Amino acid sequence: MNKDQLRKISAVEDHNRSFQQFHYVYPVISRRSKGLSIGINLNPDKVCNFNCIYCEVDRSHCNHKNSPNILSLDILKQELESLLIAAKNGQLAKDEKFAGTGDLTYHIKDIAFSGDGEPTLSTFFPKAVEIAVHLKQKFNLTQTKVVLITNATCLHRLNIQDILPYFFKNQGEIWAKLDAGTEDYYRKINQSKVPFDRVLENLKQAAQSFPFYIQTMFLKLNGDVMPSEEILTYCEKLKWLAAGGNILGIQAYTIARRTFGTKDGDKLAPLTKPELEAIGETINTQTGLSVECFF
Repeated sequence: MNKDQLRKISAVEDHNRSFQQFHYVYPVISRRSKGLSIGINLNPDKVCNFNCIYCEVDRSHCNHKNSPNILSLDILKQELESLLIAAKNGQLAKDEKFAGTGDLTYHIKDIAFSGDGEPTLSTFFPKAVEIAVHLKQKFNLTQTKVVLITNATCLHRLNIQDILPYFFKNQGEIWAKLDAGTEDYYRKINQSKVPFDRVLENLKQAAQSFPFYIQTMFLKLNGDVMPSEEILTYCEKLKWLAAGGNILGIQAYTIARRTFGTKDGDKLAPLTKPELEAIGETINTQTGLSVECFF
């Protein structure tokens, strides 16, 4: 099933991280995964060091100081095992959320660390990777990837560096966020106190050791698309990352669901298909990297 066919399925628009009575694990039909993705949410407390203007997570009632990241690995393991079984035996396909998905729910494309905050902020991330790999092997999911969707701010931490070789040895794949070419635009879009140089340096170091994808959100902010100068600077950053590194490609996407991260008065809108594809062509021309657009 191609991206256009996937887009017509209502379940593709529903990336709700609450599923039945589960606390940490949720199933979605993902355009970028091109099928069923089993998500792991290590941040049910919604703690994140980014506050992206396009974020679909409502953090208005989240008190980070009083919300320690307490998580039960035993429950996470039970939930993940339960969902993997439900997908393999066809029970998941019977859930009303997946009406019209055909046999998509029978084939698990990936187990993805993507939650209500940055996964690598959680001290439980390394152990959760081990659980995901163990269950992937237990159910002989030889074609299922383990995906980390990350803003790259913590890739320099020792506990993350220690687990990455094991992660990649077991069909791991990183989708790393890069939404800007300059510090100013980064502050405007990602609204983070983490220095932009830290993100870039972490990406550079990671690219020298492991292959990964760059994922970038393109949108209209108060009617304006990313300025052409910003796009060209962004492309220069991509070329810098790819020099001596291994960037598998660019995942260019735009707004698909309700957002909660805008400041008072700011208005966001998705790009049209021609607008996003034009940016994708520019990136490919400027960098030589493959670009896949998601609407």
